[in-house]
Amino acid sequence: MLTRTRHLQQPASSRFLHCFVGDVIDFFHRANIQNMQMIQGFVDGDETIIKQVNQRAWQSAIVLIVLLLLIALMIWALVSFGSYLYSLVASVFR
Repeated sequence: MLTRTRHLQQPASSRFLHCFVGDVIDFFHRANIQNMQMIQGFVDGDETIIKQVNQRAWQSAIVLIVLLLLIALMIWALVSFGSYLYSLVASVFR
């Protein structure tokens, strides 16, 4: 009972931080375990793991290409918008 009341007396931000940090550590720990299992399976020549690794590699490559295209599109939009604003401001001061 004493620890429970002490926990409730902590500020809400402190309780949130404890919960958040624990969740983040747990996420990375589980991801690390899964990655180590995939590496071990790949090294051992497990066909299902190799297929899974290759599938994730293709998915990562596709996501990377899409993100690069989106970055290029955003740069093009920024340059187009900048040139439009420049021409608009130049026409006001003529």
